[in-house]
Amino acid sequence: MPEPDSEVVKVLRQFRTRMNALDETLMRDMGLRWLQIERALDREINSLVNEMLRRQAEGEVITQQMIWKSERYQILKSQMQAEIRKYNKDFAAEIIANTQARAALIGIDAAQGALTSSYPSPISAAFNKINLSAVESMIGFAGDGSPLRLLLAKDYPVAVDGLLNALITGLSSGQSSLQIAKAMNNGMGMGMDRAMLIARTETQRAYRMGSVEQYRQSGVVTGFMRLVQKSGACFACLMLDGEEFDVASELDDHPRGRCTAIPIVRGVPPPTWDKGPDWFLNQDEARQRAILGNTRFEMWKNGTPLQSFGHKIHNPIWGASPAVVPIKDLKAGGAVVNVGRMPPNIPPKIVSEIKAGSIPVSNALDISGIKNKEIKSETELALRAIDKVHGDGNLPTIPISQAGAGRNYGTFFASGNTPIKISISPKGDHKALTTIHEIGHLIDHSGMGKGLRWSSELLGGVENNIIVKTARESSWYKGVWSRTKIPINNPAGDAVSYTINKKYVRYLMSSKEVYARAYAQYVAEKSGDSILLSQLKKLQDMPFPTQWSTEDFKPISKQFDKLFTDRGWKK
Repeated sequence: MPEPDSEVVKVLRQFRTRMNALDETLMRDMGLRWLQIERALDREINSLVNEMLRRQAEGEVITQQMIWKSERYQILKSQMQAEIRKYNKDFAAEIIANTQARAALIGIDAAQGALTSSYPSPISAAFNKINLSAVESMIGFAGDGSPLRLLLAKDYPVAVDGLLNALITGLSSGQSSLQIAKAMNNGMGMGMDRAMLIARTETQRAYRMGSVEQYRQSGVVTGFMRLVQKSGACFACLMLDGEEFDVASELDDHPRGRCTAIPIVRGVPPPTWDKGPDWFLNQDEARQRAILGNTRFEMWKNGTPLQSFGHKIHNPIWGASPAVVPIKDLKAGGAVVNVGRMPPNIPPKIVSEIKAGSIPVSNALDISGIKNKEIKSETELALRAIDKVHGDGNLPTIPISQAGAGRNYGTFFASGNTPIKISISPKGDHKALTTIHEIGHLIDHSGMGKGLRWSSELLGGVENNIIVKTARESSWYKGVWSRTKIPINNPAGDAVSYTINKKYVRYLMSSKEVYARAYAQYVAEKSGDSILLSQLKKLQDMPFPTQWSTEDFKPISKQFDKLFTDRGWKK
């Protein structure tokens, strides 16, 4: 029997309808404006097609190089660049930013409506309310923080490639001039498709961010869940329907995604609805086959778990994105490969790990390429300390290298399931502790077993996530999240208040970051190394501390003890 929709679910579905209508209006307006580009280029397109057909009829073999060198092609290309630049600068960037603002307001209104409907009566719904100013810093920018106009600028080469490929295909297949010109317009439309992809993705992100920021600042929300619009949803999102997030996280989604954040309110029963996995199981076979496709449907019937068909990938612009696993990467009856935090009714499959306490972690780190003596010395210190504290379950080998002049003290690089490298900056004043921190990311990403990538984010009893949950009960975690200003002395010696960047706080509070910081502190304390303890103390004693006090850390340290003992990795 499907779970009935809570009132809060009904409210959010109504706001989702409003958001969908805004989305359709944006697509219509962008499409109509793009038609002006096509009309402006019609004459040059027809001139180029007719020239190439004439030369072909005269016996010339039309090649891509010949088209490139054609004067008419250069004229068309120059005019197209000018028209698309004008479209992006004078129209697309502005309409997307304006729609982002409207979407963020709908998201805020949706969150306030959801919070009000979560309580028995509107009178009892007391929470802090925000307005657009709380999220206006993201308006006009893409998910990676770059201005929209820079992202849109890449529409031009996409449009050129589409137009040129259509011309070459039409000439080689004997199409008429009318057919080729039409195909070239359609090919050029790939630039419009990309602009629409950006518009849809960024306005939907603004909607989600408006809601999530309202939840964060409400004072009554402890987390939120993914609410999926089932009609048209990809299978990865269906399987993640009901996925839980802590309040410091972002609700990730793929490009064009229409997932909604539904609040978990303190002292109020959690919302209920017919979640994607249960909904799918209640569909008839024809519908299930239509959703999965024939190959995946047969794999499922032969024993492949449903959650194996979805995972999360990293998009360089839009971050973590639910995605359907390609068929070539699947094996019937194989291990779960989902890397997202699954909803409670489909816990991840925990894979037993080989007890390997005798395998040094240092075996997995290649430091031969480090030339900077200070970095190499502190990296060696970090590896000795880790090997003194615990072994591992046979980590994949990656290099540690010296970073350039970026702003990060250290970075762990990975692509999907594959760890790439760790880089350490020469500018940091706690390089050894930073190295351990980044190795913590490696263990979190690749060290806990197959199907458990970024295990700090997984639910269902995975050890790293239990460590994160324990950390979130600490005084440090609660104090950092609640603070907005810190007292400091300016260069003149005057006491002033410094406003903390909330984006930085959310980064500190993310599951991956909490785990890595906890791991670094655990190794420093357990190894007893005086240099590591000195570096740790500096971070503990800062006006805005980024590590726990020794007393506050004790419950977290016990969870690490349990993790390494249970896995047979403790020295």
